[in-house]
Amino acid sequence: MAQCVEFVGGVLQQSAADMANCAGYLLLTPQEFSATQSPFFVPLTMTDGAVIAGAIGLLWSLAWLLRYLGSYLSSFGSTQGD
Repeated sequence: MAQCVEFVGGVLQQSAADMANCAGYLLLTPQEFSATQSPFFVPLTMTDGAVIAGAIGLLWSLAWLLRYLGSYLSSFGSTQGD
């Protein structure tokens, strides 16, 4: 169970305050801490982060290439009609 503690005279002492009104620090067990973590933001390894960053870079490159090709083809088509 989580405990509220405060520094009193340089010493850490347990407080009688509940978790919502804790003025000091809240001590949690590892199980309580992991229960507070959102399952949406899971910790990533360096490899996972590199794969995601590479995929984002690839999408940006593809978008730039398609935009470039579109402007090239549209300018080519407009000069062809003149």
